[in-house]
Amino acid sequence: MSKDDVDEIAFIIGDFGEAVEAELRAVAAELGAVGKIYYQNEALGTAHAVYCAAESLEGPIVVAFADTLFQADFSLDQDADGVLYVKQIENPEAFD
Repeated sequence: MSKDDVDEIAFIIGDFGEAVEAELRAVAAELGAVGKIYYQNEALGTAHAVYCAAESLEGPIVVAFADTLFQADFSLDQDADGVLYVKQIENPEAFD
């Protein structure tokens, strides 16, 4: 495994049931990673969702939200404190 390989994928979800959890773990396994499930039982925002997976937040991480998933071929800058990828959109009110 190279230093850029993904070894764990943390999914932060509500109560979607065991079938969904099994599917998410299968997605992680297909990528050669361990899938961990964390629950956000109360909708307290995206930062809170990330906090729900606090035990997985060590070392280099990528945080991707389900409504903005993308496919990319990139490597992480090991010297950067953080990197944000953003996209300007025409109607941000649609996300209120």
